[in-house]
Amino acid sequence: AVSLCMVVSHPTSDETGCLLMLRSDYLSGGLALDEAGLRLASKAGSEATTVMSARQCVLFRRGLAVELEYVNHQIAHHKIQVRRFQILREDLSIANGLLDEDGNINRARVLSRHRHIINDMYNHETRYPSKWLLPGAESSPSRGGRESPALPQARVPSPAPFVPRRP
Repeated sequence: AVSLCMVVSHPTSDETGCLLMLRSDYLSGGLALDEAGLRLASKAGSEATTVMSARQCVLFRRGLAVELEYVNHQIAHHKIQVRRFQILREDLSIANGLLDEDGNINRARVLSRHRHIINDMYNHETRYPSKWLLPGAESSPSRGGRESPALPQARVPSPAPFVPRRP
């Protein structure tokens, strides 16, 4: 369901976040979720069918959080754990300047254009285990009932606004 994940951080937090772009159906002009996104929505009990509705749907975000928690278990040996996420509403492309001609992400432009989303991600209580998971959802049946580790549900202090570093 996710086509791109760009890891981000914030100068006032030691938590890792990511900006996600959902895969969309090419024939719909990039508006409708692709089959994987629709399966995730169905599994989560969400009626989301478009990227925008998925972005705003609490049930879809909870389903995505469960999947990210599974990914965190897979990458635990790298000493990185994604604790925050936001879904982007626009595709990264060469036309909008967010991809270079060779297809690589232009991080500086993405960070600059989506500064408000990153600030929002760190200014609000978006640590997904405490906000997006339903009580008792720490065990995902789709993952064989494996338990996710208990994560603290601490309040995050309000950080300063994000200012991208200049290369």
